[in-house]
Amino acid sequence: MKFEILDAVLPRERTDWLNEWQGGTREPFSHPDYVELFCAPGDRAMCATARTSDGSSVIYAFIVRPVESPDGDVYRDIVSPYGYGGAYVRGTLSELQKVEFWSRFERWLSNTGIVSQFVRLDVDLERLLPHPGEVRTSAFNIVRTLDIAPDELWTDFEKKVRKNYKKAERSGVNVIEDPRGRHLADFLRIYEGTMDRRNAGEQYYFDETFFKSLISNLPENVVFFHAVLGGAIVSTELVLTSSDRLFSFLGGTDSAAFDYRPNDALKVGIMRWGIENGFRSFVLGGGARPGDGIERYKRSFAPSGAVPFWTGRITHNKEAYAELVAQRMNDFVAANVEWKESTYYPAYRTPLPERPAEDNNKDIE
Repeated sequence: MKFEILDAVLPRERTDWLNEWQGGTREPFSHPDYVELFCAPGDRAMCATARTSDGSSVIYAFIVRPVESPDGDVYRDIVSPYGYGGAYVRGTLSELQKVEFWSRFERWLSNTGIVSQFVRLDVDLERLLPHPGEVRTSAFNIVRTLDIAPDELWTDFEKKVRKNYKKAERSGVNVIEDPRGRHLADFLRIYEGTMDRRNAGEQYYFDETFFKSLISNLPENVVFFHAVLGGAIVSTELVLTSSDRLFSFLGGTDSAAFDYRPNDALKVGIMRWGIENGFRSFVLGGGARPGDGIERYKRSFAPSGAVPFWTGRITHNKEAYAELVAQRMNDFVAANVEWKESTYYPAYRTPLPERPAEDNNKDIE
């Protein structure tokens, strides 16, 4: 097995990374340009790859982040970028080869001083090497199967989706495809307005440069869709694609158009486009919290499409981890906020509480 750790800032290694990515299922979350978009100053976009003699391969993209201890020591940890991740496999690996991949990766982690590793795993675990750490789930994501006839798709929606779609249709709502982001200004206006309305956290606000980078660097993996009413865009969604899947990424709806149900029309339009273009599934994602209105809304398009949302975590340096957690506890004390044990991982990056997103079943996108 040829095993490598590749750094996106090094031209030769970046080229090798892109070559491996092109040869696989082209998951957007594993592309170096995508990973770099979620790197803060001091972070590094990196990737572990492996190739066997029969042409099978593994690609695992991640972000290496520095974290400073109270004593001034600089540790590092690993996180997957926003979305989904894990060690994607193309072809077939033997059990020994799987063990070898993780063994060699662990050796690199130890030599690099990595404290912990956290990854949001793909909803289809069959695409990944089994994660070697603790795997947990506390939420569901909704996946709409598209490998069916359009008539079957329609009858599988909940009744309210069909009713809302017909209302949108009667109102004159139509859906257009925008693969090059020509209507980016409208998308930003609606998306930012939706985030404001839902009191979203700062991490959900992305500037124009972010979207232009996606359009420019992943042109074959980015498609905008818009619901248009009376010549104006009233609901919008950015969809990412792999070789066989669609991913609902970011979007929103103009609140003045809620009564015309444009988002229902938009979702159905995207799904029909996916079927026409040979995609096998549409990953809608989940809600802000398990079972909330957003999750229930998405589930209405795929009543049997709920799948567990898995995360993987490993603590590689327990002593350093404990030291960093103690430091974070002191941060809470200094901010006069009670420290409570939670499932947040790594615990030393537990965010200070902020106002939660509003759960408004009408304001879905």
